[in-house]
Amino acid sequence: MTIGIIGIGRVGATLGKRWARAGHKVLFGVRNPDDPKVKALLEDAGTNACTERIDEIPRFTSAIVLAVPHAAVAAVIAQMGNLRNNVLVDCTNPISPGLRLSVGHSSSGAEQLAGVVKDIPVVKAFNTMGFETMDNPDFDGMPATIFLCGDHERANELVAGLARDIGFDAVTTGPLKHARYLEPMAMLWIEMAMHGEFGRDMAFRLLRRDAADDA
Repeated sequence: MTIGIIGIGRVGATLGKRWARAGHKVLFGVRNPDDPKVKALLEDAGTNACTERIDEIPRFTSAIVLAVPHAAVAAVIAQMGNLRNNVLVDCTNPISPGLRLSVGHSSSGAEQLAGVVKDIPVVKAFNTMGFETMDNPDFDGMPATIFLCGDHERANELVAGLARDIGFDAVTTGPLKHARYLEPMAMLWIEMAMHGEFGRDMAFRLLRRDAADDA
C-alpha cells in the first residue's frame, strides 16, 4: 500500500519509517525536499520512502496520515485539495495552550475534520501514545494497543491492518464519535507521562477475557 504522511515531526517520521521498513510505499509530504532534515529522514527510512508535494499526495496514496498540530489540519486539508479515494488517519489532538482540550463533550477534533472532508472516511488512531511506542510497541512480549474509531468499516479495517503491520494490537472501539473519548485519553497519557512518575515510554493495553474461559 502507498501511504502519505503529512508532518515529519517525531510522530510522522516514526510512523513513516516503520511502515516503509514493513514493506509499504511511503510518501512524505514536504515543502522543501532539499532540507537536510528531510534527506536524513529518507536515508533512515530506506528505499520504500520518498517525498512528494503536499498537494500531489492524494494522487498516489490509499491512506493519508495527518501528523501535524491540530491547528494546522484545516490548512493542510485545503492544500491537498481533492482527496480522491483516500482514508484520512487522524493522529492529532485538539490541544490548546495550557494543555487543555479545545473540543469535547458533544464533538471531537476528528468529527470536525469529517465534517470538512464530507464523504472521505476519517479514522481516529495513533493519538494515545508517544512516538517512542510507535517506534517500538513491544512491552516485554506484549504489544501496545492502538485504539481506533471511524464510521466506515472498510476504512477501520485498513487502519487496523496498518497498525498490526508495525506490531500493534489494534482495537476498533466503534464509530467516529468515540474520538470524544480517545482525545481525552490522550490527555490522560500526557498527564501520566509528562507530569507523573511514568515517563514517556509507556502505553495503554486492552486486556480481554475469552468468553469461553468464563464457562
